[in-house]
Amino acid sequence: MKRIIIIFIIVFCLLCLLEISCLAIEITVILTPGEFWNQLSEFSKYNYVCAYMLGIKECWNKLIPLIPLEKLSSKEGKNLEELLNFSTFMELKIVDMANTIDDLYKESANTNIKFQLMCEFAYKKLKGEDIEPVLREAREKAIP
Repeated sequence: MKRIIIIFIIVFCLLCLLEISCLAIEITVILTPGEFWNQLSEFSKYNYVCAYMLGIKECWNKLIPLIPLEKLSSKEGKNLEELLNFSTFMELKIVDMANTIDDLYKESANTNIKFQLMCEFAYKKLKGEDIEPVLREAREKAIP
C-alpha cells in the first residue's frame, strides 16, 4: 500500500510540473493590421468599419458641446467638419469602404499600415483622390 501511495505522489507531482510547464509556454502570435483584416469574414469587416464610424460619430457628439461657437468657424472647426463628413460618408458607403480597405490590404506592402490610415485612404480613394503618394509614405513609416 505504501508503494502505491508513493507512486501516486510521484505521478501527481510529475503531472503538476508538466501542467505548469505547459502553462509557461508563451503564445506570441502577433498579426499585422493587414493580416488581422484578411482573416475577418466579410460580415465582420463591415461591422469593423461600422464600429469605427460609430466611434467617430460618438466623439463628434461629445466634442461639439465643448467647443465655443467662435472656434467652429476657425481651422479647428473645419477639421471637425471634415471629420463629420468622413464619418457620414463611411455611414453611407460601409460596404464600399470595407471592399476598398480589403483591396488595399491585399497588397502585401500594405499589411503593416494601421487600420485608421486605411480608412482614411479608402475614403480618399472613393472620393476620387490620388492616394498613391500618401500610401507610399505610410508604407515607409509602417516598416517594422
